[in-house]
Amino acid sequence: MTKKKKSILSDQRFIVLLVIIALSAVFSIMSKEFRQYTTLLSMFDFSYYDLLMAIGVTFPLITGGVDLSIGTGMVCYAFIAGTMVRSHGWPVAAAMVLCLVLGLIIGALNGVLIGIMNLPPFLATLCTCMITRGAGSLFAAQHRGRRLPRTVDGSIQSSRSQLVQEEVLPVTQSDSCG
Repeated sequence: MTKKKKSILSDQRFIVLLVIIALSAVFSIMSKEFRQYTTLLSMFDFSYYDLLMAIGVTFPLITGGVDLSIGTGMVCYAFIAGTMVRSHGWPVAAAMVLCLVLGLIIGALNGVLIGIMNLPPFLATLCTCMITRGAGSLFAAQHRGRRLPRTVDGSIQSSRSQLVQEEVLPVTQSDSCG
């Protein structure tokens, strides 16, 4: 028995490539600024971290798992490292090492939860996603010098009701965005 050769048009990767080419053509026709070299450079400059996260999440996907904690972890580690550089005078290299160490700790925790404790990867990484999200929120509230808002009974106030009480800054349009 011989396998039928699949058409290149039925390959999803080829279809995605065609969609990207079509979108680029449409945006190039609609805006002369999109056709500039600086626009392409800006798109690559703002998306390098996505590539790094994609490389990191490749290994769990290859093994049939999933890692939901990578995005919130990256934000939490970057916030902590940035605060250490800006407010505590750490060298940038030390802050980068701190990011790597924090990532390794959470990754090892995920490995223990999945490999040793036999938790499903979705559940384990969802839990560490919430842990890093909470740690980042606590660190941010502490860093701003504010205590977390509390209600009359002492419990922490929800962020939805906190938004009503905080001052909202006006959003202004940047000259570079149009």
